[in-house]
Amino acid sequence: VFHNGVQTDFWQFLNDTSKSLDSSRPTHTKFMMASLHAGNMEAWQRSYDIAGHDGGVSDRDVLFLDYMKSLWPERALINTEFHIWYGNHKSVEIVPWRFALHGGADGNWWCWHSNANFSDSVGNAASMHALTFGGLDLQRLFDPYMVALNRQPSSVATLFADVIERRSDVKMVRLRHEIAPAQYALGLKPHYVAESRIGPAALRGQRLLIATDADYVRDGTYDSVLAWVRGGGTVLVAPGTLAHNEYGDPRDTSELVQATGGEAYGEGARRYPVGRGWAVCIDDLPCLPDVVTDGGEGLRVVPLPEHLERRALLMRVLDRALGDLRLRGPVRLEGSEAGGLAALTGLDWRAAPVRGGYTLCAVPYGADGPFAVQLATDRPIRRLVNLVSAEDVDPAAWALPDEPSLWYVELGG
Repeated sequence: VFHNGVQTDFWQFLNDTSKSLDSSRPTHTKFMMASLHAGNMEAWQRSYDIAGHDGGVSDRDVLFLDYMKSLWPERALINTEFHIWYGNHKSVEIVPWRFALHGGADGNWWCWHSNANFSDSVGNAASMHALTFGGLDLQRLFDPYMVALNRQPSSVATLFADVIERRSDVKMVRLRHEIAPAQYALGLKPHYVAESRIGPAALRGQRLLIATDADYVRDGTYDSVLAWVRGGGTVLVAPGTLAHNEYGDPRDTSELVQATGGEAYGEGARRYPVGRGWAVCIDDLPCLPDVVTDGGEGLRVVPLPEHLERRALLMRVLDRALGDLRLRGPVRLEGSEAGGLAALTGLDWRAAPVRGGYTLCAVPYGADGPFAVQLATDRPIRRLVNLVSAEDVDPAAWALPDEPSLWYVELGG
């Protein structure tokens, strides 16, 4: 906590000094996206005009973009040193697409990380081809299509507990590799509610709150969540959720996180009423202790097998909750009969209304085709357009390509 305060004072000092020289210029400091677990990023960024950052578009880094947009949707997201790995066409092409899907490139500059031997191989040349044409496609299609996806309101929120250096490493890894990717795969735009903002105003319009990873939270945070559920909200919790205050003192959570009772809610979970609302306790997904690590765990890029298992369980429960609350959109991706829900793993997709129809963007960042998924709609498709190629597509012949794609879907009566 002391370290957070010292850091906050320092970043405020830099902002104030810059403004004293020229108050008309917007200010920002470049924070590593991977450092979200290292301290109170909300406090560090609070004084700036721009949410500056440095990093890539792995699951480790993308959480930073969504968190900044949740806190300050009006602020520009500027990446001053984007990290691109020169692997192949697809590995580079997904970078600008995923960055744009998560709120970046909103009229901002992109500064790409390069290397001295950048054109010495066919692979590197292919990478630059992917970057150039992906960027040009996005520039052409950004408004209104990507803008609509960026600004689509979310009815699902995730509780973002205060970050304490070293104590929040496990929590952050779970957010990055379990909770957030489950939402990407189900077509949700992640929205994070910080403890500093939680309350009636922050939860207004939300139908579902994910709180499975939060242990150490303020008393006011717990009281706000409980009051919201009593008033009709639905919360996902787990054994050990919200069990301590910020100082480590145990808390009685027996009303919200009930040890027994309720009705089965799929394998490993139960649902029970709390006031006018509901709590779903995922018994097979216990809240892991926020142990102090050596620091390296908080920077994990690749998920471990246990992260994938926990993510799959959360996806099943979350998907059922979306159905029960009627939060699935009229245009969406679904696993085929052969693929099931697991077929959506590794996809990052969203859909939003635009120009009398819907736009859908899909980025296969963590999986390779062919994909056992289908384009599902509440009404028959009148017209389907591949916006990248500007070609009409027969809905019966639609298949998700193994590259970023953007579609316009017009539904019939």
